[in-house]
Amino acid sequence: MISKTKDLKTQRPLVLSAKSYNDLEIISSLVQDSILRKENIKWQKKRHRFSLFLYRFRWELLSNKKPESHHFRRTQTILIFDSVLGVSSRGLKNALLENVLSLLKIDLNSYRDFEEITLIFSGNIVIKLRAEFLDLRLKDLQSSSKVVISRLPNHEI
Repeated sequence: MISKTKDLKTQRPLVLSAKSYNDLEIISSLVQDSILRKENIKWQKKRHRFSLFLYRFRWELLSNKKPESHHFRRTQTILIFDSVLGVSSRGLKNALLENVLSLLKIDLNSYRDFEEITLIFSGNIVIKLRAEFLDLRLKDLQSSSKVVISRLPNHEI
């Protein structure tokens, strides 16, 4: 459980892992509306590792009531998927390197011999990972005192 405090400097960077669907749902909600560039998506085929370097919106710092003067925060985060056997995508080739992609959701489908992890981005971009099993880690790379000020994401679901 993540505690909420008013002093952002006391918030430590998150380090989480997902091994089950329920774990993945938590991480998916934490990375919703993260932004990244295409160049920060890496597939290391020989290591069976897929990673994303992104700027995660700090949803866990929001209270139920949003004060008008509240500054919203993003932090540098890396998502690492291990045991990945293959990667496919739709729409990614058309995205320019300088385009900012927005990660909307991570989903999981289990099959008899493998797991299919689907990363859904804005602009109808999808990346599918075929993995032996779910092995995901989220790691914030900077403390809350060094986060980027951001606007609250606003879109229809």
